Amino acid sequence: MKILCLLVLFSELTLGQDKIANDLQRIYRNYTVTGANKDISVLIELDQELRAIFKLPWDYDYNEIQGSYYKSKYDSIGIFFSDYWPGLHYRGKLLREAHKINPNSSFRNYTFYSTANCDEENCSMPNIDSVQAYLTQYPEGPFIFEIYRTLAHFHDDLYKEIRNVINGKEKNYKYDCYAPFISNVNLQGQLDSAQSLGVLYYEKAIKIKPSEKRLLKSLENLRNGTTRGWYFCSD
Repeated sequence: MKILCLLVLFSELTLGQDKIANDLQRIYRNYTVTGANKDISVLIELDQELRAIFKLPWDYDYNEIQGSYYKSKYDSIGIFFSDYWPGLHYRGKLLREAHKINPNSSFRNYTFYSTANCDEENCSMPNIDSVQAYLTQYPEGPFIFEIYRTLAHFHDDLYKEIRNVINGKEKNYKYDCYAPFISNVNLQGQLDSAQSLGVLYYEKAIKIKPSEKRLLKSLENLRNGTTRGWYFCSD
């Protein structure tokens, strides 16, 4: 019985691995057959499929995609090895392509997100102006959860950096990242504001996806002022 259970488990794992390999091959094939005149709707569909495979490391349902799935041809669809996380990753290359084809298409509620969030492979900070613009233009858009989460994480980090300044800690590259959002006037007020906004956006994100247990913990830590981990401005 034990051997049979192990065989069933191995079979299930193999099927799961084969599905990833098959899905990547199919997505790559569909991407290449579109040729030079790529269809925006097709790019968005393929982008959504890749996001379903390659969850972000901070997603509650994140699973590492082994590097053994890598093929050099997959560079064209935006699959890459990260300097900070193991395995393979995807950060929205096809969505950026779709937005460049026509930034004002009927699919802008999808493609505009590519300018808002930190999707670039080597990007360490989100474009907060674009994040806010997406929230204003598409408050019920397909990426509104990601927008709320980005704003929550940003204000969480901002809170930590303002706290460092208040405590007289030596300024480093983290300060350089957040300096444009910090003034020398009323630091305590800025600290309270960053905390309140971070809590607000965590709550909005959690309302959309209550299963995001990591966000619940982050909310708790920010609310009680014990937040420590950083989300942006990587080493």
